[in-house]
Amino acid sequence: MEEIRLRARMRGSLNWTPPSFQIIFSIQPPHRRSEVVALQHYLCAGCGTEVEPRYIKKLRYCEYLGRYFCDCCHSGSETVIPGRVLANWDFSRYSVSDFSKQLLDSVWCQPLFDLTSVGKGLHSKVKELERFR
Repeated sequence: MEEIRLRARMRGSLNWTPPSFQIIFSIQPPHRRSEVVALQHYLCAGCGTEVEPRYIKKLRYCEYLGRYFCDCCHSGSETVIPGRVLANWDFSRYSVSDFSKQLLDSVWCQPLFDLTSVGKGLHSKVKELERFR
């Protein structure tokens, strides 16, 4: 009975956990597909579906979470990445998973970032921000 109760509380499995709602302030470092997918235990980061090593080239990379997703969990949507805005004032759109797109769309109009604490050096890089300050 205790084992059933413990399983009911667990999200995912021992090798896979679904993405959680989190605001990431950093930029994902450069990656090697084979290394990242191996760290994911050859599982889709979104649904946990097992992927054979010969099919890892079909997985899609999420620039926000820094993980690979199957085409059911990543339809090729693009959006602005908060970490890139805060680090480089980069408002370009990047490819993200469906989960990340939904999360970022839900907070798009929310005043979440205090530039005086999160993007401290940004004022010196961006003339418009310096004038605004």
